[in-house]
Amino acid sequence: MSKSITDIQENMASPNVLNEAPVINPRETEISDLSDRECKIVVLRKLNEIQDNKEKEFTILSQTFKKEIQINKKNQAEILELISAIDILKNASESLIRKIDRAEERIIEMILGRLGIKALKMG
Repeated sequence: MSKSITDIQENMASPNVLNEAPVINPRETEISDLSDRECKIVVLRKLNEIQDNKEKEFTILSQTFKKEIQINKKNQAEILELISAIDILKNASESLIRKIDRAEERIIEMILGRLGIKALKMG
């Protein structure tokens, strides 16, 4: 395929564009003007800043986890207390049911005794 002259001219940069100075970010200019030593100092300071931020984040997370663990331990202790209380209530209710059963048996025996009927003991 052949290209037209117009296509070729459109794809070429004009001489004015070629002579323009490249646009440089002022921040990049600042860094490029630094000596090697100064550049290393800037990089090290930035790394220290990043490390300090990470240490602060770690401290916050660590404190949060410690609080959550304390809450969980407290909740676990409360659950164990509730289980113990439920067991006590269960034992007390079973004991009460046995006493009620014995009382019913005695009442039936008394009624039957007054009627002159001997009760057949079950069990």
